[in-house]
Amino acid sequence: MILASELKVRPAAIAEAEMILSFIAKKSEFDRNIGAFSGKIETSVEKIRQTMFSTMPFAQVLFAEIDAFVSATSSKLLTSCLSKFSE
Repeated sequence: MILASELKVRPAAIAEAEMILSFIAKKSEFDRNIGAFSGKIETSVEKIRQTMFSTMPFAQVLFAEIDAFVSATSSKLLTSCLSKFSE
């Protein structure tokens, strides 16, 4: 069981653009495996930096950390929640 004091939610930093891209790649691989995606990822670390960390960001990423370990699953879940609130 995870205690609330062990969980930290924070916005992603520009220095984590490479990690964000790796999570995008893992998600697309999962989607390919279940037949939900057949395309190719058309983003890059530089595009992520430009679109997510500009003065008017296109999107935002929140990371959930447990004892300083960033969870890809949690970041996907929180990103999905964030996108629902921005609709």
